[in-house]
Amino acid sequence: MCHVFKVSRAGYYNFLKGIPSKRSVENQQLVMVIQDVFINSKKTYGSPRITRELHKKNIKVSRVRVAKLMRKAKF
Repeated sequence: MCHVFKVSRAGYYNFLKGIPSKRSVENQQLVMVIQDVFINSKKTYGSPRITRELHKKNIKVSRVRVAKLMRKAKF
C-alpha cells in the first residue's frame, strides 16, 4: 500500500502510531503566539499586522500561513 500511495514505510508507521508531524507541532506553537498577539491587539489585528508582529519577535512566517492558522483557529 505504501507504493500505491507513494509514501515511505517509516511515514506510514509513524502515522499509525499517531506521532504528530514536526509541522503540526510548529503550527500548534504558532497558534498560541498568534493568539497572544491577537488578544493584545484587542482582537483588531488581521494576518498582515500579526505577521509583522511575529517578524519583530524573530519568528519567520508568511502572511498566508498566519491567515490559514487564524482561519482554522477561528480568530
